[in-house]
Amino acid sequence: MDKIYDKWNKVKKELNSLEKNINIKEGNIYLTSIGRNIGNESYGKGDIFLRPILVLKKLGHNYFIGIPLTSKKKEGNYFFEFYYREKYSYAMFNQIRTVNSKRLLKYHGKINRKDFIDLKKKFIEFLC
Repeated sequence: MDKIYDKWNKVKKELNSLEKNINIKEGNIYLTSIGRNIGNESYGKGDIFLRPILVLKKLGHNYFIGIPLTSKKKEGNYFFEFYYREKYSYAMFNQIRTVNSKRLLKYHGKINRKDFIDLKKKFIEFLC
C-alpha cells in the first residue's frame, strides 16, 4: 500500500507544478487525477489515477464541486444513474468533493441537460 501512496505523491507533485487554463463548465465530465485515498474514499485508476468527475457547480476560475462517477451499478439515495457514452454511469453523491483544475487531464464529455437537472434535484434531496 505504501508504494501506491508514494506513486500518488509523485503524480500529485507533478500536477501541482502545472499551469492550466481550463474553461470549467457545469455538466461537463473530465478525466481527473484522484490519487489513492483513505478508507472508502473514491480514487482513480492507472498510472495517473484517473476517474471521471462531473462538474456540479463551478466555484471559481480554477475549482469546482465535483461528483466522482463509476460504471459499477450502484443503487440507493447516494447515487444517481444516467446514460452516458452508450452505457450507464453512476454519480456518487457520497464522494462529492472540491476539485482544483490542475487535476483535470482531459475533457470526457457532457451529461445531457435533462439528466443534469434531475441529478441536481436528487442531490438536493440527498442533502436534506
